[in-house]
Formats: sequence, C-alpha cells, structure tokens
Amino acid sequence: MLFFGEGLQSGKITLSSGMNFGGSTFAAAAIFDFRGTGNAFFNATTWQAVAQFGDVTHEGDLYFERAQFERDCRVQNASIAGKLELRGARFAGLFAVDGTTVGHLGLREAVLETAPEIGELEVRGWAVLDQAVFERQVRLRINAEMLHCHRTTFSHGVTMSLAGEVIADGSYFPPPSEIGGVADRSDRAPRITSMRRADVAGLTLSEVDLSACLFSGAHHLEASRLGSGLTFGRPPRPWHCPRDVLAEEQWRRRIDDSKSGWLDFSDLSSAWFVKEEPPGGVPSTLPLDPPLPMQGSSIADLYRSLRRAREEGLDSPGSASFYFGEMEMRRLALRTLGGRALPERSVLAAYWLISGYGLRAWRALVFLAILLGTSTCLLWKFGFDAGDSITFGHALRVAVASATSLVRPLDDSELNGTGFAIEVLLRFGGPILLALAALAIRSQVKR
Repeated sequence: MLFFGEGLQSGKITLSSGMNFGGSTFAAAAIFDFRGTGNAFFNATTWQAVAQFGDVTHEGDLYFERAQFERDCRVQNASIAGKLELRGARFAGLFAVDGTTVGHLGLREAVLETAPEIGELEVRGWAVLDQAVFERQVRLRINAEMLHCHRTTFSHGVTMSLAGEVIADGSYFPPPSEIGGVADRSDRAPRITSMRRADVAGLTLSEVDLSACLFSGAHHLEASRLGSGLTFGRPPRPWHCPRDVLAEEQWRRRIDDSKSGWLDFSDLSSAWFVKEEPPGGVPSTLPLDPPLPMQGSSIADLYRSLRRAREEGLDSPGSASFYFGEMEMRRLALRTLGGRALPERSVLAAYWLISGYGLRAWRALVFLAILLGTSTCLLWKFGFDAGDSITFGHALRVAVASATSLVRPLDDSELNGTGFAIEVLLRFGGPILLALAALAIRSQVKR
C-alpha cells in the first residue's frame, strides 16, 4: 500500500482493533492524531518523510516491527495503554519522544542512526532495549519499572537517568557514559540488578542501589568510575564490621553456611530474575544466562577491580572497604585448597584478627594494649634479676620503652633470660602493631 502526496493528515480518527498497515510505504509527511482501541499494526512499513504521532490515545498495542523511518519520527503527548513495539525498527532520522506514556516499550534490535531526543517518557511496565544499537551519543530519560538492556550497544556513550530497575548484561558503555538514579513518585530506589559481561570502561555510576547487582564477567571494571550515592550490601550483624559487600559474596557465603545470616540470591533479586521468567505481557526479551554462584577467587578479582576504580577516583575509604572484601574472598578461596594452603591461610587469619587486614585501627590498638599488659606482668614477676624489689611501674616503663623503640640499643643488664625474651618480643611486636594502627587510620583519612 502506497500513500503519497503533499502530506497525510488523519485528523481525529479512530483505529479499530486489528487495523493493519503492514508493508505500507508513506511517501510524504504523515501526521497521525487519533484515538484507538485494540491492536494496530504498522509492521515493515517505510516512512520516506516525517512521521508524527501527536495527541494519540490508544487502548491497545501499537506495532512498528521492522519499520524503516528514513526521516524524523516524533511522538508527542501520546498515551498508549498497551505496548509500543518497535522491534527491529531503523531510524535514519531523529527519533523524538516527549510527554508520552506507554504500558511497555520494545526497542529490541532497533537501530538509531541519529541521537534520539527522548524527553519525559513514562513506561508503566518494561522498556526493552535488548540488542539495540545507538550510533550516536544518547541521553535516555525513561521512567520505567524495568529497563532491560541486554547486549545493547551505545556506540558513543549514554547518559541514563534511572528511576526503576535496570538489567545491562553484555551491554557496551564507552566513554562518556553515565547511569544516575533519580527519585520518582513511588520513591522506589533506582537499582541495577545485573551487569554481567558488560563492558563498562567508560561508565560512571551514581545515586543507584548496587546491593543486588551481579558483576561477574564484567569487562574493564577498574576503568569505571564510582560516584556518590552508591549503595552496596552490608554484612549481617553483630559479628561483622560495616563495609560494602557485593551480591556475589553474599550469595557465596549463604551457600557455604545457610545459617550465617547472609542473604541468599532469592532474597537479593527480583522474583522473575531468580526464576528466569519475565512477567507476561512484556515485549520480547533476549534470554539471559542463568545466574551462577562464583568461587571466592573470582569474587576477589571483582573486589580488586572495583578497589582500583575507587583508587582512581581518590576515594581512599571506599577502596579500603573493597580491599577488605578482596582479602576475605582470598581467605575463603584458600579453604578449598586444604592443607596445602595452611601457611598462607594462617598468615591471612592472623592479619585479619590483629588488624582487620590493616583497616581496623582499634583491633591493632587493643592487641597492643594486651601485649603491653601481659608483658608488664611477666616482666614484673619473672623478668628481672632483682626479683621482688622491682615495682610494677618500673616494669611498665621498660615494656613501653621496648614496644615503642625498635632501634634503641638493648640494655639487658637488669633482665634475666625470661626478661630478655620478653623485650625482644616487644621490640618487634610493638612497632608492628603501631604501624598497622597507623596504616588503618591513614586509609580512612587519606584524601
């Protein structure tokens, strides 16, 4: 079917259910302003001039699958109760959307050659951008319950304002790209559920919830930027110090110990993601790979990459939090090696116990106090040749002097063999504990 002339203007018309323009070619400007019910089909249509849909009210679905827009396509002040399905569509001109509300949006496999102007677009359900290609830098302001971006390519970067939930598995985010959360009317916390195997070399994240986000297989995590307002998971209390925890660690620990208080994958993620079954009625999505738990060594690699990203952003306290997680996962991974890794496990266990991997100053200071107190009592009772004539105060002074001076010449003239051994222990143990405490304090105050 060929429409041609100086222009096609519908005026106020009604599209009945099942109306089908499939395969039609619109040779001149087409302006649609209609009310409709049921489903209407514009599949495989060709639009050789400007296509404009203004003040459209439709109670069903609109299908533009494999449509070819050779010039601009504008959708303004439209209300579509069902799906706006644009799967496989190609936009050679400008795709502009503003003041529009749809039930679901499908842009799977769509190609946008010109940067679209997507203003205020309210999607009550899902917006599916799987395998879509944006050939120019794009700004997306799609207020959707779920933004499904599986293997989406943003060739020259994207600025995405997120109000709901997003899946970004296998997507490409070159610089400059940014995902930032914005509050919506329901006060839902914007969150990212998965970025598995995504290339995030140019991505900046801010104001989003990452407590349930899976990062397994993500590329160039160390080159991403972690901005302000990010929320990660927290370890269960009361036996764990507060720190940022990845969903992969929570899941791994819950598998290893079901009574540990750590959250399971089903507690972290949406029910449909756990079951791998998108809700009915949403646009067709590219199937996701089933989520699988990671081993401790692989989780340590994730923490290491994110730590480097925070170090590049000069966020020393944040990088210290990820360093703690990295060391915890290294220690967890060594458990699977049995006796072969016993020496390294012992060193890491002592490092964790004494100073929290050089990040918990209070632990080092508590152990220093215990070391001084124990050594003072032993020196007082057993460490001096003079025996009972030595006071507790004198023993304390000797202990403190020994613990705070590694290079001072030894003066063991009043010490017996036991006292000499205690002084040697203090000369090595005291400076080490003080250094660990100073290192922990520096990691929290370093700019």
